[in-house]
Amino acid sequence: MKARRYLLAWLGLVLPTLAVGALALGLLVREQERLDDLARESARAQAQTVADNLDLIMAEIKDGVMQALAAASGPGDEQARLKQLVEENPFATEYVVWSPRKTGDFEVISDGPSNGVMSTYLNPAEPPWERRLPTSDFSSLQSSLTNEIGDDNISQMDIPQQIQSSYDNYGQSKMNRQAIRDISNSNVQSINALKQQEVVQEVEQQQSLLDLPQQVATQARASADIYGIFDDASEAHSGWLARNDGQPGWLAWYQRTPGGRVTGVLLDIDAVLAQLSGAFPLQIANEVQYGLTNNTGGFVYSKLEVHSSYSEGQLKLGPELPGWTLIYRDSRGLNGSGFLILGGLLVAVLCAVTLTAGTLLFRQARRDALEAARKTTFVSNVSHELRTPLTTIRMYSEMLEEGRVADDEKRHRYLGAITAESQRLTRLVDNVLDFSRLEQGRKKYRREPVDVAVVVDSVLESQGPRLREAEMEVTWQPPAEPVVVDTDRDALGQVLLNLVDNALKYAASGKQLSLAVDRKPGAVQISVADAGPGIPSKDSEKVFKAFQRLDESLTTTQPGSGLGLSICRGLTRDLGGDVYLEPANPGCRFVINLLTNFKQEERKGV
Repeated sequence: MKARRYLLAWLGLVLPTLAVGALALGLLVREQERLDDLARESARAQAQTVADNLDLIMAEIKDGVMQALAAASGPGDEQARLKQLVEENPFATEYVVWSPRKTGDFEVISDGPSNGVMSTYLNPAEPPWERRLPTSDFSSLQSSLTNEIGDDNISQMDIPQQIQSSYDNYGQSKMNRQAIRDISNSNVQSINALKQQEVVQEVEQQQSLLDLPQQVATQARASADIYGIFDDASEAHSGWLARNDGQPGWLAWYQRTPGGRVTGVLLDIDAVLAQLSGAFPLQIANEVQYGLTNNTGGFVYSKLEVHSSYSEGQLKLGPELPGWTLIYRDSRGLNGSGFLILGGLLVAVLCAVTLTAGTLLFRQARRDALEAARKTTFVSNVSHELRTPLTTIRMYSEMLEEGRVADDEKRHRYLGAITAESQRLTRLVDNVLDFSRLEQGRKKYRREPVDVAVVVDSVLESQGPRLREAEMEVTWQPPAEPVVVDTDRDALGQVLLNLVDNALKYAASGKQLSLAVDRKPGAVQISVADAGPGIPSKDSEKVFKAFQRLDESLTTTQPGSGLGLSICRGLTRDLGGDVYLEPANPGCRFVINLLTNFKQEERKGV
């Protein structure tokens, strides 16, 4: 019944603790999911900013190159201006000029350094300028993108903290685009300066033609038309071509007049990629990591770490980089899981501490209850043991006092019984007093040189009548020489008396009791052995605990307080030794081990 109460009380502690722990863990999981969602949203916002910057930078590069190409094309020394464009613009690497034939198709009349490279961009059977595509207006595209972002209206004070890094990245990209514009403006100004010189030469040339005869002037003007000196730019159109072999690359073309010559410039892919890399944040460690793939799926930029736990996303870039993809991986979600791990550990520790503390309290309460029950039993047993000898003593003493025993032999036997019961009372009282002093640490000892054999003889002599009554054969051979040890005579006698008393109570059926004294290095051993039923090895330590009596028929039928062996161990340990139970067959063998140099070791702190 008591065990059931303890179990119910323990369950009353465990179940609410586990419920609270599960609730706390659930809240932690929800909070972790919220943090992960915020991290993913922030990463996507930053990635979108990077993608927009990449598209804007590419638009700036294309716009600048196209403006320079338009400025370089036209009347005059066109090839010299194209060459100047390639030399001064870091994004232009080659140039080409196509001239119309009389048959209606075009031929390349001038090529850049790598002859034949234009075939990877252009299908000669179907030139793009013959399809009359809408005129490319990179300035308007740039303006629309700029207005969409709002260059002049962005205020750092209005940007939330979680996308501050995106704003910093945008600011860096904005400076990069401004640098591209400066390069483009410088390139166009340089080409315009060259054209101004050509205009002066053209005016002088035209003036000289006016002074020629009419036929010669007509032929000269026709030659000038062939070389594009007098082309009209009112219907100019242009466009961009990507490589037809799937590799990254761009070719700008410009036709000043329908059916007229076409100029082209090839972009330097390495310079373009170097400029695009400026759109990525400088500090990406432990945050958002980026990679950029071209239209074939190959990486042209990558700072991605291989880790399966990173959340990954992809964004298709804008019209300036068709087919290109921005890949981003957010490592903050992985780092954020530390919040859940730490919180889970704290909850687990809290639950474990609560359960452990509660379990220990319940165990202590149960132990105290058992201790109280054992003490109650002890008091009951002591009371019974006190009453039995007192009753015997009272009865015999009254009979002797009233003179009702006339037989001398009976009187002698009654007096012997009174003496034996008095000794029994003395042992019982001594045990109770010794136990109380040991528990409170008030037991005092008087050390002196003691011959162990003399103490053994004294105990056997005092217990002689009981041993003879039990018909136990005592085997005791004193040592040839005195075995002296520095100890307390009374305490050692009390230990031996309790061991002999135990043998008389529980091993009398064996009819044998053996005592021996042996010298060991630094110690003296006294053994007390019987031939009784013995004690199981699993209980070899249990028998030395206070109020412990083995639950066997032999022990339950014998009177006792359960203090004898506990007092033996307490006294021997105080005397600088120990008492323990050794395996024996049959019976039990208790060994008292006393250190001969205990005082020296005591001074050493042992």
